[in-house]
Amino acid sequence: MSEDIRMNHKFAEILLCPSCGKSGLTRLQNQYICDLCKVKYSDYEGIPAVLTEDFRKDKYNKMIVLTDNRKHWKRQAVWGNQIDGIIPDGSGFFLDLACGGGRKDWIESKGYSYIGLDYYLDYGTNLLANSMNIPFKDNTISVCSSISAMEHFPDPWSACNEIFRVIKPGGLYIGSVAFLQPFHERSYYHMTHLGVKYMLKKSGFTIEQIIPFKKNGFSFLIERLLIIKQPVSFLADLVFNAIMFLRKIGARFISRFYRKNEAKSHRISQFIAEEKIRFTSGFIYIARKPEK
Repeated sequence: MSEDIRMNHKFAEILLCPSCGKSGLTRLQNQYICDLCKVKYSDYEGIPAVLTEDFRKDKYNKMIVLTDNRKHWKRQAVWGNQIDGIIPDGSGFFLDLACGGGRKDWIESKGYSYIGLDYYLDYGTNLLANSMNIPFKDNTISVCSSISAMEHFPDPWSACNEIFRVIKPGGLYIGSVAFLQPFHERSYYHMTHLGVKYMLKKSGFTIEQIIPFKKNGFSFLIERLLIIKQPVSFLADLVFNAIMFLRKIGARFISRFYRKNEAKSHRISQFIAEEKIRFTSGFIYIARKPEK
């Protein structure tokens, strides 16, 4: 692991004790100590582990590791153009929640101070913590991301509430979540667009966009089932697109019989418009914490 990742504690000024929720933390040698309740949070392999007693573990390494972790400390995540294009330039702290490999270099090139938070020790992690008890003070994060993460949280509603709490008024929350994907890496909740809306609104966010993944669920499932991406992916996309075309033609044909029935005609139009969200493999969402 690079020394830069080990010693990057710029976030120390905004840390909040997750045990008492009332005080900041002071750094002392290889641990943080709460200024009020005096609970100690020791480092794990050089990374601060700021978790309440009920979330602490003996080891934070990933459960399944195919090769030696040490070979991957410089491997950063790839989010893809759909997500990269919506991350604005800015300043302040950028919280990459459930960061995995993280996007430290790229995020910092956008002007932010990067925090890679995860419950497992991964390539981009510089803080070990739990999404349901984020150890930061209120209104301190400029932008939070949780990319392909929300389906892995046992309680995504609590996590979303915590994200809302730590983001500054006017700050952005950008995330993505699985929909038509198989169970993977201990996933709990795969969400529809309505599930995403409910979660964000319930926490207090204003929703700016919910965008279906370009990858459809049918092709995604076929790829994972056969464990071969090419040429299976190309063929699966062809089949899916042909079926979608026939469904659209069929729906338009049926709509001709209901031209005088406004209610049914509207339902058929809605059916056609919802095809992309009905069969997508997941959703990207952009939400903002209101200024007041």
